[in-house]
Amino acid sequence: MPQNPEINFLQRLPKQTQQEFRKAVITMILATDMSVHFDFLDRFNKRFATCTEEEQKKPLTDEEQTFALAMLVHCADISNPAKPKDTYLDWTDRVLAEFYNQGAKEASNGLPVSTFYEKANPSVGKMQTGFIKFIVRPIFTAWCEFVPQLKDMTMPHIEANAALWTPEEPLIPPDQPFTIANKVDWDWESGCWRTQ
Repeated sequence: MPQNPEINFLQRLPKQTQQEFRKAVITMILATDMSVHFDFLDRFNKRFATCTEEEQKKPLTDEEQTFALAMLVHCADISNPAKPKDTYLDWTDRVLAEFYNQGAKEASNGLPVSTFYEKANPSVGKMQTGFIKFIVRPIFTAWCEFVPQLKDMTMPHIEANAALWTPEEPLIPPDQPFTIANKVDWDWESGCWRTQ
């Protein structure tokens, strides 16, 4: 496939640097795959979050640097609950629209619909509670141990957003598919919400 030199920002770099960059970017993208989340988090904790002061002083290998960057990209990918409430809820709804769209495609192809992907049977509170408790809080806790300055920026939002989903006082009714009641669906062509 021919490359357009006008948009190839790597073209002036040595070939080896281009290959290293490509490999690093692929590694970072693959780290957003949730199937590797727990293995990667365990690896991150062992090398970065719980390392001794002496280990912190050791220079990182190229592989460790790429891994740390990959984990940072993964952290950013799942960071909705680490943001202020309005931003968190907006992105929760966007993710839900994506899930429901995939669930509809699974059903139309005769496939079993993935958990939480059925718009007619939403479990937003349950999904968000598990997502924050088992995925988001642990990875941000690890990052805050590695970079303590992140703690005040992220953990208060995570805890406040987790508190929105208490079963005693749910944020939304259990049959409501989005956090905002008038949202019907995401219009994929126009890039905006359909509302009622």
